[in-house]
Amino acid sequence: MLRSLQRAMMSHGVYLAACGYSYHGPAGRLGFAPKISPDNFAAAFTVAAGWGSYRQTRRTHQQVSSIDLRYGTLTLRSFSTELPKSCRSVEVSLLRHGSHLRVVDGRLSTDGDQVVVTFDRAVELVAGDELSLVYVTS
Repeated sequence: MLRSLQRAMMSHGVYLAACGYSYHGPAGRLGFAPKISPDNFAAAFTVAAGWGSYRQTRRTHQQVSSIDLRYGTLTLRSFSTELPKSCRSVEVSLLRHGSHLRVVDGRLSTDGDQVVVTFDRAVELVAGDELSLVYVTS
């Protein structure tokens, strides 16, 4: 029994590393830096009070990152990811059940290879919400 649990835990660690997943609930930080197929990537994720899916697609001068919360709640103060080129701007939108709810204001910074969007106000997601981040690169 213990060995099968250990194998499952090790597999989950590999999954998190391949996703480049980072999460700090009390600080409201979530991030992804996929190591496999970053141009067209999708993965499930869990957080303290919910779960959902993350999608990332890249084109020549754009990356779209989407956080789709399927269950529970998620409070975010920042989101980080890796981009193939330097980032010129980002547009962040919150959708509720597929309908545009509001534009989210924030500021861009870098932390090593990561591009970090820090929101002006905490973003409260509930099941059915999607946070869409459209990065324009040079």
